[in-house]
Amino acid sequence: MKILMLSMLAAISLWCAGPEANKESLKMQSHEKQLRTDTLPAGITDTMPLKIPLSKNPYYPDREVPSELDGHYLLGGRFDAYDLTNIVSHYVSNPDTTNMNQVLIRLDFFDMENRKRGSYDVRANNPYKKENFQPFLSESYLDASHSIVDRRAYPNYNWRKHVRQYATWMTVGANNQCETVVLGYFLQALDEDRSLLGVMSTFVLLDNKGKEIARFEDVEDVFFGEGLVTCDQKYFCFRYGGSFTIGGERMYNDHFRIYDIKSKKIIYDWELPTVYQLAGPAEQKGGWVWLSKSLTEGLPQTLTYLSFDLNNRVLYVAPEDPRLPYIRSFTEDGFIIQDPKTKVFERIWYKNWQSEKF
Repeated sequence: MKILMLSMLAAISLWCAGPEANKESLKMQSHEKQLRTDTLPAGITDTMPLKIPLSKNPYYPDREVPSELDGHYLLGGRFDAYDLTNIVSHYVSNPDTTNMNQVLIRLDFFDMENRKRGSYDVRANNPYKKENFQPFLSESYLDASHSIVDRRAYPNYNWRKHVRQYATWMTVGANNQCETVVLGYFLQALDEDRSLLGVMSTFVLLDNKGKEIARFEDVEDVFFGEGLVTCDQKYFCFRYGGSFTIGGERMYNDHFRIYDIKSKKIIYDWELPTVYQLAGPAEQKGGWVWLSKSLTEGLPQTLTYLSFDLNNRVLYVAPEDPRLPYIRSFTEDGFIIQDPKTKVFERIWYKNWQSEKF
């Protein structure tokens, strides 16, 4: 998963098309031969994240991570080469026999010496207390086998008046560049047959010590897919929507939204047509946030890469390029790749990027 993410992370903001494409290609080849070097050129920011070493030391005196003891599950930590993080998640078994999921109850944050630098009590800070929503079905409930109600087809349908029971669900997403966290709380409104009528969401943004940066409360019709807090703690970016049932029914198309955290204003909001889906987002050094777009059906799957320069409010779009997974940095007019075998750096020029301000 880590390798795949880094491969997609690398594919940002490139466009080369039109009748001059062949000429540009020749120019690129010429530049590559002139600029082959064994070191990253001076003044270029390396976009690759620092290599985090695996840990051989325990986080807790009584157990290792990952572990299972007395129905208490610990997940995370620097024990998986493809998912290195200093954040450990605590889960307990769900006592509700209608659901096999586990309940996230706490997050612990560690430094590189495995010293705990903070915690966040997930359950105690849940804004959707089950005692306030009767009848309450379950914590950590998500059933993909039941249908949904598409309210867009019923403009006069009021899901609040038709709610028969409630359930909650929680998600957690970390920015691997700096270990900021987005914690999502979701209140699900269900019909008698457990059809999903609507979702209310609250997002809590945490720094790498578990301290709350901000929260976005009671956002309607946003079911969390994946998101992040940028390392400068200025922006909250997230993808949401998509399929909810085994049959592929959708309550929402895929969306991508960016908030300015300080003002809590939406600075970018995009809904895709039903035939498209998104993957990401993830942050890359230098103030870039990437996504990829593809068709929901059909082969071959050609990815379109999207890169958001948040500091300058510019969106770049690029087609697939076989060299993109080896990008090590971006320049004002192209990018720098590193050959995976020879480790040699090469500079590539793209003059015709597709871009737009937002």
